[in-house]
Amino acid sequence: MRRLAPKADELLHRGWSRSRLLTVLTADTDDLTHPRGALAWRIDDLLATPVPQETVHPAAKPQRPADQGVHRECPGDDGLCGRPLTVGETLCRTCAGPAHHVEKP
Repeated sequence: MRRLAPKADELLHRGWSRSRLLTVLTADTDDLTHPRGALAWRIDDLLATPVPQETVHPAAKPQRPADQGVHRECPGDDGLCGRPLTVGETLCRTCAGPAHHVEKP
């Protein structure tokens, strides 16, 4: 977990609030067998996205798959992947490859 600290510090430096980070990083982790891996992938996803504005209405529809919640793990790599999947995904981005990644409207 210590190796994730610099990335978490970077998110805070970019303007993410502690409460928003806690909400995004800990959502839907109860059924994951690899929660540390899910945390690492979520942090990497957050680093690749713009910082949300604090004025966003809480009832607004989530724009990113990560905001819609993880519901199970990727079965790729003969069941060894374990990356979190969002609603509607059957494989993670890594296992699916760029040709199989489904963009959501």
